[in-house]
Amino acid sequence: MEIGQNNSNLTLYDRSMWIEYHFFVTLWFAVMMGLSAVGAVANITLTITILSSEKLRSGCGVLIAHLLLVSATLCAVHLPLLTVTTYYMAPKQPLGITFCRVTVLFYFSTLYVVNWTAMLISINRFVAIVYPYKYNAHFASYKVGFSLIALSWTVVLCCNFLVFFNHGGRFEATRPWGACGITVIRNSMIYPMITVICVTFPTALEGVMYVAIFATVGWRALLRRRKIRHVVERAIERRNSLVQKRYRSVKMLSVSYLWYSVCFMPAPIASSIFPHVYSSSPLLQLFLRVLLLCGYTTIPFIYLALSNDYRSRFVQLYHSISHFRSPQPPTFPCTQEIFTISKHVHAKNQPNEMFY
Repeated sequence: MEIGQNNSNLTLYDRSMWIEYHFFVTLWFAVMMGLSAVGAVANITLTITILSSEKLRSGCGVLIAHLLLVSATLCAVHLPLLTVTTYYMAPKQPLGITFCRVTVLFYFSTLYVVNWTAMLISINRFVAIVYPYKYNAHFASYKVGFSLIALSWTVVLCCNFLVFFNHGGRFEATRPWGACGITVIRNSMIYPMITVICVTFPTALEGVMYVAIFATVGWRALLRRRKIRHVVERAIERRNSLVQKRYRSVKMLSVSYLWYSVCFMPAPIASSIFPHVYSSSPLLQLFLRVLLLCGYTTIPFIYLALSNDYRSRFVQLYHSISHFRSPQPPTFPCTQEIFTISKHVHAKNQPNEMFY
């Protein structure tokens, strides 16, 4: 994320700085491109894994798949483009205004949609656990999931189009590397409000939702241990199995939220609280870009590590592809029939999916 201050007395790019930090910039370029490739493949693979299973698509599965797809777009398109333009194009000639305006518009829109989608997933899980019956009746359909996705894109695009038309800031080449970014107009409250709507508010609300979920589940567990037998407690026990399945997904999502906050929040905090230091520190901006990309690259691995359902489906897809590519041995009708029956019985005995 490149955010600079409006100051016409500062030179946009200093070639001596490029010579001074050439080794570090070259190393940074290699790390960024490597992480981008790994992140794109990991996010796309997990997206296909989720969308290929009807059970994984249910509940918040559509929202999670959208989150991974947007992260894959950042890893495969936006961040590599920002890296290449910083390393190759900016040192040779200033980037065009039109190029910067278009690329940064979609880059920041995609960046902010990740925040809103993650927030909507946390709200989805909160309703699913705290109000499970209302969730099944009103929030579990695909229509609601796609509506929430449309809402996130609408809010983010409305905010970024303000800057696109030079309200509160400008999309243009910024210091110190000459890469495309946002130049904030001083004494304007528009861009700070955009930051609150697209960054601070969704990130804070997401954290509140997960804290509320853990507090609610902990309180219900305390009631069960004390054997308080009343109507509410009996109702909680009847739906406990379903809630526990949803609660497992919350553990996975809360860990990814903490990791993503560590990777994403330093850039907006540094640019907001210490704007002059951020805009004039060459290596700080490069390091924060690497940290941001680490967040998008590692999220799929966190999901796979903490979700048995994702791992099982991924292994199943892998074996299906391997089985399709390998030559098939001859089978006898009776053997095939026994295999089909045993497979059907095994599928019936499998537990229901955690995402409802």
